[in-house]
Amino acid sequence: MQEPDVGKIIGISVGAAVALIVIILIAHKVTGGNRRTDPAQASNAATDMTVTELSTDTPGSGEESSEAAEAESTEPEQTAAEESTEAASAEEPEVQEEPQEESASDDPSAVPVSSEFTWFDNIADGASKADDYFTDAKVMSGADNMDGMWKAYLRSIPGEKSSEGRHFLNVKLESSGKNVTATLKWGVFESLNGDPAQDESSLGDTEFTGTWDAGEETITATGTVGKLYVGGFVKYEDKEYGFGVLQANDGTKDYLIFMR
Repeated sequence: MQEPDVGKIIGISVGAAVALIVIILIAHKVTGGNRRTDPAQASNAATDMTVTELSTDTPGSGEESSEAAEAESTEPEQTAAEESTEAASAEEPEVQEEPQEESASDDPSAVPVSSEFTWFDNIADGASKADDYFTDAKVMSGADNMDGMWKAYLRSIPGEKSSEGRHFLNVKLESSGKNVTATLKWGVFESLNGDPAQDESSLGDTEFTGTWDAGEETITATGTVGKLYVGGFVKYEDKEYGFGVLQANDGTKDYLIFMR
């Protein structure tokens, strides 16, 4: 596993070359209201008002007066309590719990969750630089070292005609000499307008076949839906990463990022 040369790493630039997307790896480090009424106060106020009204002498027995007092004092108390409850309900809307994202799995065959690729969103959208995430990374070499299952992330490229939304999937890489097959196994799609995530597993697999360039450590492959170019793989700390672009037949171009 070689040390990255000065001018080799993840600053990713997209362009066309022989009808493919080219990723240029650059840099010396791997980058790329209403007032509320207290129920007790409302109840006491209603009771005081009732007692005052009943303090004037009225004809009739003491028993009848007592029953009238009880009847009249009870109704205002209940009304005040109900009004207080309604006011409190109006001022305190029910809090909706945020949906909890599933925990990330270390298994590369598990469908990734969005939080696993936040780092790349930050780089692609210009919120941070690749240097903020990758330091002293190692460039990976040899197609057989890339073989196996990867978590993957397909997202738009700023400034390019790209698909809408984000796809979280898995990619299986298989090599035999310089021949390489990349099989995309679709997982979950997330729109950009906040709609619920959609299960894409029923779409079936999408396959690309092509070659491994041992000198550049890149993959160039084609499939029925378009073309795939992977411009490099690196190892950083305890994880491996790959950086590619998928160009669909309709001209859309999206980043395809690998991680395991």
